[in-house]
Amino acid sequence: MTFWKSIDEKAATAVITAQNQFTSAITVQGYQHVNVGIYVGSIISDMLSLNASAGAGVAISAPTLTASASVVLQRQMREEMGTTIWHDVSEWAILVASGEDASTENITVSPEPETCNYRIGVKTGGFDSGALIVRVGTS
Repeated sequence: MTFWKSIDEKAATAVITAQNQFTSAITVQGYQHVNVGIYVGSIISDMLSLNASAGAGVAISAPTLTASASVVLQRQMREEMGTTIWHDVSEWAILVASGEDASTENITVSPEPETCNYRIGVKTGGFDSGALIVRVGTS
């Protein structure tokens, strides 16, 4: 499983426990692919213990085995960088989000044609319950 940032990639990770929470934006260069990870279940406590900084400021008293939320991936084009304008990516999918098979998946078939920003999270009204870890990165 590739979850935490490696030397040759950029990544942003967030623990989602409420609505309107996102990762920090990452800049994806024109030659890079975008990959996304969404993790729920007992794997969260294992990840937080491996990298305490991912959960800084977040208190999860016990492993949450389920989560109910609408996760969105958003893109910000070059001319919009530095603004609050974000566009939902309409088609992307993660196959396995929990258990030992959880993985980070490349969601772009081809590299980005131009530099842009990406983030992933839950918009206002999109969170019901539980906790999840989301990650967006490049490869």
